[in-house]
Amino acid sequence: MAKILPAISAFGAAAWTYRCRSVSARDAADFIRLPRGVAHSFENTGNVDAKVLLVVAPAGLEKFFEEAFYPVEDRSAAMPPMTGEFMARVLEAAPKVGLEFLPPPSQ
Repeated sequence: MAKILPAISAFGAAAWTYRCRSVSARDAADFIRLPRGVAHSFENTGNVDAKVLLVVAPAGLEKFFEEAFYPVEDRSAAMPPMTGEFMARVLEAAPKVGLEFLPPPSQ
């Protein structure tokens, strides 16, 4: 049975690192496919906000976003600060959908 893998497409300049290699996306047509279950990171490498369309199969990751984040009320408003309360919600929601946050490799 074939595995269904996460897929990412970027709008803006961005880089994903996985398995000790970096892959860049600089154009809206760029597409990066990440193997399921592989630790990875994302970095905005451009000088404007990056926009990412994340497609994940099988479904379920949306539960993480529903629990950890609040709906945007004003799309023109600045992003809220990363507070301890926010990070606690993220870390509590993550294992419920099989996510694990790892420290940077240098730590």
